[in-house]
Amino acid sequence: MKALLFNIHDIILLLTIGTFALLTALSLTRASRSTPANSVWASFYIINALLSGYILIYWSDAVREQLFNVFSYAYLVSSTLCFLIGPSLLAIVRACSSNGLQLRWQQALHLIPAFLTIAYLYAVCFRFNLSTQRELFLYLKLYTQPGVYYHYFVSLQKIMPLLYGFVCVAILARARPPMEEDQHLAKTLKMLVIGFTLVWSWELCTHFIGRAYANGPSDAMGIAANYLKFALALLLVADQLSQRQTATATAASSSTLEPAAIEDAHVELIESAMLVQKAYLDSQITLERFAEAVNLSPREVSTVINRKFQQNFHEFINRYRVETAKKLLSDPNNTHLTITEISQAAGFNSKATFNRFFKKFVLCTPSAFRIKHQKLPTKSAKV
Repeated sequence: MKALLFNIHDIILLLTIGTFALLTALSLTRASRSTPANSVWASFYIINALLSGYILIYWSDAVREQLFNVFSYAYLVSSTLCFLIGPSLLAIVRACSSNGLQLRWQQALHLIPAFLTIAYLYAVCFRFNLSTQRELFLYLKLYTQPGVYYHYFVSLQKIMPLLYGFVCVAILARARPPMEEDQHLAKTLKMLVIGFTLVWSWELCTHFIGRAYANGPSDAMGIAANYLKFALALLLVADQLSQRQTATATAASSSTLEPAAIEDAHVELIESAMLVQKAYLDSQITLERFAEAVNLSPREVSTVINRKFQQNFHEFINRYRVETAKKLLSDPNNTHLTITEISQAAGFNSKATFNRFFKKFVLCTPSAFRIKHQKLPTKSAKV
């Protein structure tokens, strides 16, 4: 009988790859965020899937030799993944916590370690013939080559993701409390950042224990890291499916309301709360608090807004805020105010939310709107 191609630990890696592939699909089809932001999440999950695949192939005696013989450079390219996963997590955090996804040339600096990895490994290993490459890379002779310092390179592969994880944790710790519509996103983001930072911490400890103790528990700890990553991926899938189920249930509930005529008095109460009392300026307003302020039930408020204004509650509130922000941005007397200060004056407590709704309703960024309507040079628009 032939030997098994994969053992039980390899099966976990295969399941992890499949789970990250599912997360990629869920991210790309998520309607609650912009397409570029969805792509950033998907890229992070793809890198994780590729990393799990690399681990599976590298430590599988039945597969790694065959792949190396067919295309050894696959190992060269895969070695860059550890230097890409940290920047991809940082991109997610920045896309969700600040101005949204904004591409600048400085962000390309995060890719330098990946390019240096290709240059380094090519110089010390992959420029030689296939037989020499196999001895150096697969059979770990790189560790003993003079002047190569391969053990430092491997340590950097473990350290860099963790450093990015700590940076992301620090960014989240300084972030403002999320608005109601962003609370689930904030919860998912914390789960993602803290979860992967803990996994990377475990992997770094495993690496240094393996270097210090040849017969220590590093092998078992490495296997445990794969299980931890699989468990984290399952939690993220459950979170995404729960979010979709909640959104579907909310939409179904809204569509099955009785088609009773909307009370004009209810409309007047809601419009008065917005136009006279300016309830939208309360950055912590929720459907429940607004309903209490107008002496209606949350269901009645939601029904009136849906049928009369063809919007949900958050779109209704934030449209008023955006209109207020437009007036502030157009006023030449407000040139001393930053975009953040204007967003807060309009009732937003998150710059990311402000930018998202402003671009949705006005089709341009707040800075571009200010420049156009105040006829200011670009450098004078404060951000």
